[in-house]
This record gives sequence, structure tokens and C-alpha cells, in this order.
Amino acid sequence: MRGATRSSLCRWNLWKLRRGKPNNGHPLHIGWFRSRNASTGQGQVGQVGQVGQVRQVGLWELLEYNAHCFNPHRMASLLALVLEEPRREARLDPRLHAYLQKAIASCHLYENLRMIPAKDIAAAVVYCREVGHAAAEDLSDVIVETVSSHMDRLDLRRVSFFITTFAKQQIKDTVFWKSAARRVVNSSEPLTPEVVVSVLDAFRKRGMKSETIFQALARRVMEVLQSLEPNHIPPIVATLCRVPMKEEDREEVIRELLVKWLRMLEQEKEHPTGAVTIQQILSLAVSLGLSPDIVNTAVFTKEVFDFIGNRFHLLRAEELIVFLWAIQRLVVPKSSTAHLARGLKQVQKLWSMLSASSELSLQRLIQLSEVLTCVKEEAKGSLPHWTGELEELQELVIQDLAESVQYCQSDTLAQILEIWHGSEDFWSQHTEFAEAIAKRIEELLLEFTDTTEILQTFQAALSAPGLVKCLSERAIEVLNSALSSRGADDVERVQAVVAGTPWEVLCKGTPAVATASEAPPVEVAGTGTAGTEFRSLLGSWRSPRTDLELADFLKKAVASSREAAEALEAVEAAAPFAEKLAANATAEVLQYLELLCKKIALSANELETRELVAAMRACAEAGLPYAPLCSAALVSLGTNLTAAQSVEVLESCAALRLDIPQLQPWLGMLLEKGLDRQLSASGLARMLAAAGRLGVQAEQTARILHRIVTVTSPIRPMQAETLASLCLGLTLQRWMPSENQSDFWQVTSWLATLDQATVRPSHGFSMRNFALGLLIEPEGRAAIDGLNPDLQKAMARLIRGTATHRRPVSDTTLKFRHEAAEVLRRAGRPYDLDISLGVGFVDLALPGPDGVFWLLDGPEAFRRPFRTDSTRPKLELVPMETFRSQLFLAVLNKGAVEAMDASLDAWEGEAPRNGKEVLGIPHDLARSKRFPWLEAHEVRLARLDWLEWERMPSQARLAALTKPHPRMLKFTTRRDGR
Repeated sequence: MRGATRSSLCRWNLWKLRRGKPNNGHPLHIGWFRSRNASTGQGQVGQVGQVGQVRQVGLWELLEYNAHCFNPHRMASLLALVLEEPRREARLDPRLHAYLQKAIASCHLYENLRMIPAKDIAAAVVYCREVGHAAAEDLSDVIVETVSSHMDRLDLRRVSFFITTFAKQQIKDTVFWKSAARRVVNSSEPLTPEVVVSVLDAFRKRGMKSETIFQALARRVMEVLQSLEPNHIPPIVATLCRVPMKEEDREEVIRELLVKWLRMLEQEKEHPTGAVTIQQILSLAVSLGLSPDIVNTAVFTKEVFDFIGNRFHLLRAEELIVFLWAIQRLVVPKSSTAHLARGLKQVQKLWSMLSASSELSLQRLIQLSEVLTCVKEEAKGSLPHWTGELEELQELVIQDLAESVQYCQSDTLAQILEIWHGSEDFWSQHTEFAEAIAKRIEELLLEFTDTTEILQTFQAALSAPGLVKCLSERAIEVLNSALSSRGADDVERVQAVVAGTPWEVLCKGTPAVATASEAPPVEVAGTGTAGTEFRSLLGSWRSPRTDLELADFLKKAVASSREAAEALEAVEAAAPFAEKLAANATAEVLQYLELLCKKIALSANELETRELVAAMRACAEAGLPYAPLCSAALVSLGTNLTAAQSVEVLESCAALRLDIPQLQPWLGMLLEKGLDRQLSASGLARMLAAAGRLGVQAEQTARILHRIVTVTSPIRPMQAETLASLCLGLTLQRWMPSENQSDFWQVTSWLATLDQATVRPSHGFSMRNFALGLLIEPEGRAAIDGLNPDLQKAMARLIRGTATHRRPVSDTTLKFRHEAAEVLRRAGRPYDLDISLGVGFVDLALPGPDGVFWLLDGPEAFRRPFRTDSTRPKLELVPMETFRSQLFLAVLNKGAVEAMDASLDAWEGEAPRNGKEVLGIPHDLARSKRFPWLEAHEVRLARLDWLEWERMPSQARLAALTKPHPRMLKFTTRRDGR
């Protein structure tokens, strides 16, 4: 129980559970959920055989017990378990309310909290605020107030623990931070260096703006100066360079810290001990770059270069780039050109490794660009440091920037233009870079609503007049058209910025801007009483703590909004909170949201493209599958939207799992108009994944894949997120390699170069599913057989080495599974939950001669809206669930498993194994006492949805689980494959 010792009651209940006996009238409301424990093989209390570990039980009994005999040490762990329960049922349970009331009374006394670690107290506060119960909110406030009121009585070490953990958990209660700051400022108690470092760092991360606090801490730094070790100084300097302080005090403290660190650096050079590290140098260089005028940084850079010398090979490639960038900002011009040039040559040597390891982010490319342009400028004189190696490095950087610029924001693009402000000759030699920048400026003009960001880009572009001079006539026309598509005010502001410069050519042909006297009168809508009321409501909107506050806002918005644009504003304002409170949302909230969406849908043809896209985005964010709005939006949108907006619309529909007939023809029209030629590799992968999640067939899947391979950099691996989207799209589209395997070879090459240990679990899940989708099909296995041995091994490693991912499920599904398990438990029928079959988890398994594997589906497994007829719901599984069924059907066929395992052995270059696992399925599972039927009897796979379960009479539920209706069966076969 997250560190808490089980009571004897829990042990007794657990023993009875393992015996399969009922609980003598004391049901355990959290059920008997089992999960495999992949991290340890040790037998623990609550572990059942080799099948899995039993989830901890007895939560509600413990809450009931603690409501009478409160144990504050268990508070955090019990609240954490409450969060795992179905939220609505938990909130309404009187035992939780009684426990919270008892906790409130207890936590008013600090003596009850005195022995609890600060991290557990902070965790309890966070858990309380996630429960969504009014009494839990009150408990969190009481805990914070109790701790705050006793801050003056605590020693500073204990205070530092609270400050650090509250900052880490992002607890922002003003009463706590004021009392903590007052305690630190007024205390004369001696501090250790560790406490000084942690307190400074925590106050900075909390965003404290009081000079008094940091002035007092700066004095404390001076008190412990002689006790500081090298590793203490960089984090202190990092904080002092970023917080509000008097400049003279900042300068004095940082100078003393730097002098002490340089002395220790000198000692390290004479007697190496490892006390001074590269990370310390990087941290100090970056921090001092924020305020280079406070101290004489020339001494620092000289000592650092003396320490590193020619040993740049000791730095990792990414560390080297950061080091050169940070040092270049500190040095006097032309004083360290030779050192910087040597470092750049080392980067050039490491370039292939940098590309393969995906460490070249856009930020690193920009930092490298700054150093390159600096050295090139300084080498124009008598310094012969600009060599062929650096010229080659410059070309590599520009090539990567040309590919990465399509993803950058306006401020980043402005930074790139300011760095590479080359002459017309420079840009004529790098036309691909110039065209990529022009393409990104066009996208910003079409997509951004904030004119300030657009102006920032054009102001930076003025420093690169050679760029616009070398653009093709077609690029100029495209930019001119994009600028003309904006409002007259925006055009006028851009004209004012570029007037008298070569960039003025972009404004030729734009419509003349009418003067104020010539402008026609404009009627201002919504200036009546209703419009004023709505504006006042929107202006007073704040983050709601409960669903009741959200419902009240939506009710008023429905009454006061008169136009579709106002209804859209209300939905956009409420969407983030509707999603956050989704587990607690009442039917009233959903009803009001639907009324607002209905207003938008009825006037969809009156809204602009960006407003329709925003409406679909808001529905996706709120989790509201209002199909009429999405259908009306698709009809109104047609093909009059940008490529990026097209992908966003698809992803919004995919997030809602919509099943609307307009999607397939709409995507077909976009592809006919050349949507795939307007998207980057990332956009194409996202489009393919969204179409796959929607069950929309992209008939040109092979063409889209070929386009992705074509536009992706051949020297830098694809980003893990993009590769995961591509794998997901190919899997759900059920794509299979053709005879020409060049595109398939490229995809497997990207998978092979990716370090799976650094990949997010959700991305790894998509990549493994792609490999499994090929493995279960004979033609897929044949395609992998045609790869070279290294790629075959990589595919086998991906299949065998990636852990099976547990899919997230809703509270409704958890409740459904719990009820099914309860029916079996009360009947004394043995069962197991969450059994891994290597390719995924089945929800419920019934051992024995009439055994069956059950997939218990909640609402997230089906496309929406749910349609019903007179007899039963007509639900359609989402494509991922259909694919999940196909995986299970494959591994439950003994002949198919043996063929797949033989292929895996061949790809790994090994003889057929007699090991313990096939695809992660233990060999002895079939021969275990719980599952002898897997070898000797029929294997049955069945599905049951939560709606049919709810409509089923309670007396019929046991029979439905043990003897499933043929309609529910998806697969029946003998293990020999017959």
C-alpha cells in the first residue's frame, strides 16, 4: 500500500481471495485486479502463482477504520488509492466523507504531522486536490495552513525540506510561501551549504519575485562560502543570475563564488580528483552569459580553456555545442577564435554520430550557427581559422536547418534570420535554405492570428536583404498572396515595416488600404444588452474547482450568447476545464456544451475557416463528440483550408473517435488536391495516423509513405514521435510491403537506429504493434525475410524486447470489469484478470475445460456517436481494437505461434530455442494447473461491451460469462490449429 503496512484484516481478506472464497459479507470494493510485476520476481504478500500479482485490497475498510482511529502516516497512501477508484462512486461514498472529516480535525494539530516526512505531506496535499471532493479540498487547505502557521517553530533544515517538496509538487499557496520566506529571512540559525542550495533553487522555481528573500539568501551564501564544494557553486550562481536583486549585491556574491570556484579549478589542474566536472563548467558558462557584465568573464574563459586545452574529445557532442555557444557569448571578440575553431572542428568530426543519435535539435543547430558565424566573421582578418572543415560544417548545419525550419515558431525563425544575415551571394548558394524560410513565412502569414509575431519575423528579415533578392518569382507571388489574405490593417502594418527595403516587393499587388475617412461604416454586433452580458460573463470567467461552477458558467453562456462566434468563444473557454473535470462532469455540463455546439453547427456556413477548425479543436479538448457540428464543419470547410489545418481537423475527429460519413470523401478530395505535397514528413505521418484511428482508408498509403521517405533527411534519423505516428498509421491502415521494398527498408532502418531505451512507452507501443502486424501475416514475415540480417535482428529485438503496454481505460470500464469479477467471485468460480498473451492483455480469463478469454469493452473501445436499434446497441470497434483482436487470434493459434517464433529465431540468427518464452508468453502457461485447457481443449476468445452488460438481468450474468452466446465469440479453435 505504497509503503504502508497491511493490517491483519487485509491479510485475512487476501488469503480468502487466494482461496477463491467469499468475504463473509464484507465486499472489497476495489476488486481483485491482477497485474504482472515485470520489475521483480520475488514472492510478496498478495502474489498469485506465476500468473500475476494481486492488487492491494481493503481500501474502504481502512478508510472506515481510520475515520475512527486516524493514522496520519497513512494519509498520503490512502488518498493515492482513492484516486485509482472510479471517481464518481468514490466521491459519493459516505466512508470517504467520514474519513476526510476525521483527517481535517486531526490535521488542525501540527503535532499529528510532526513526524511525517515533508514529501508525504506535499503528496497528501496534491492527492486531496485531485480527488474532486469539497472536504478533500478543505483538508488540503488545512494541511497547508497548519504547516505554515508552525513554520517559525521548525529548524531551517526541516523548512528546506518543505520548501523543496512544495516547489517540486507545484503547491502555490501564498500563505505557505510567505511564511517560509519570512522564516528564512528572519532566522539567524546557521545553515549548511546543501540547505542554501536547495532553498535558493526552490524559491527560484516557485517564481518568487521578492528582492528581500534573495538578498537575505545572498548573505547566507557569503556565510557558508568557505564550506562550499565545487558542485555547490554552479546551482547558486544559476539562481542568483536569474532572480531580482540589487546589482551591486549580485555582483559581489557572484564574484566571490567565481573566485573560489576558479581556485578549486586550479587545484584540480594540479591534482585531479574529479571534483570539478564538465557539467559545472557548462552550467557556469550558461549562467554567466545571462549577465556577462557583472564579473570579468575573460579570466573565467581563459582558465576554462586552459583546463580543457585540446581535450575537446572529453565532451559529448551535445555538451561541446553548448560549451562553445556559452563561451562565445562571454569572450572578447577575436580573443578566443582559435579555441572556438578547434572546438568546431571536433564537432565536424562528430557530425555523423550527432546525426545518428538525434541530438541535433533545432536549438542546438541555432547555437552552432551562432558560433559558426562568429568564427567566420572574426576569421576574415589575419586569423587563418576558417578552414575547409568549418566550411563543410557550415553546409551540414544549413542543410539541417533547411529541413528543421518548417517546424519553428516566429521568434525562432526571426533568430535564424538574424544569425544568417548573409549577402546575396550567400543566399544564391543556399537556395534550398532560402526557399524553406520563404515557405515557413508563408505558413506563418496563413496560420497566425497575432500580427505582432508576423511583424517580428519581417523585422528580423530586414537584416537579410540578400534572401528576398534570390527568391524565385513563384515564391514572391506565393508570399504576396499569403500577405493579401490577411486583413487590411495587417497589410498596412507590414508595409510600414518593409518600406524602402528589398522586402517591399512582397507588398506589390496588395489591395490599397482605405483611409479612415474613406472606410465604410461598420456595424458592431453584440453591443446590445445581450452582447454586453456575454462579454461580462467571459471576462469574469476563471478556473472552476467543481463541475457545478462549470455548469453555471455554461448555463449563463447559453442564455447570453447570440451568435455562433460567441458560442464558440464560450466552448473554447470551457473546454480545458470540461476535460479536466470529465470524471466528475454532470449530465448538465454535457447538455449545455451540446447546446452551444448546436448554435455553432447551425451557423457553420457563417464562420471563417479558422473558427471552424477552432470549434472542432475545442470539442476534441472537451471530449465532446458532437457529430452534427463536425459534419457541418466538414461541409463548410471543403478544401478551403491550409495543410496544417487539414491535419488538425483529422486529429480532432480522431481524438473523438467520430464515425461520420463525410470524412472519407473529404480526405479523398484533399489528397486529390495535393495535400500530401504540401505537408512535411511529420505532418504526413500525423495525417496517416489520424486517418487510421478514424478507420478512414487512405487509398494512397503507399504513395504517402513514399513521400515521407522522400522529404525526410537522409543524414538525420526521423524523430521518435514522427516515427511512432507513421508506424501507427501503417498498422491501422493494414499496409503491407510491396515487391519494391525500398520504402519498407527505410522505415526499418529508422527503427533500427532508434534507441528504444529512450523512447516513450506510448511511442514504443506503436512501433512494436507495427512489427507485430507484419509478424502475424505470412506476407509480412516474407517482407522481413528480404531485409539484410542487421535489420532483421532489429525487428526481432523490437518484438521481443519491448514491454507490453497497458492501454488506459475509463472509469466505466473499470467498474464493468469489477462487476464481472464480483459475479465470478460470489459464485466461487476461479478467474484471472489482466493476463498477458505477449501481444497484449486480455481482461478476464476463466480457466478450466469451458474456459474463455474475455475482452470487456468500455466506451473508449467504440466509435462515436453510439447508435442503437430496437434490440441492442449497434457499436463499431475503433480500428485499434480490431487490430488488437487480430493479434490475440494469431497468438491463440498454436500453429501460427510456432511459425512466428521460427521466423523470429531465423531473424535473430539463432537455432530454434527451447527457452521459457514465445513472444513473451511463458511456455509453461499451457501446462500450468490453472490453464491445462490451453493444450487439450478449445481456445475461445469472446467480447462483451458494457451496454449489453448493463441491460443483462443480474441472474443471467454468470451464465453469460461462463457459457458465452455464439454472438459474443470471436474465435474458437483447438490448440493444434484445427
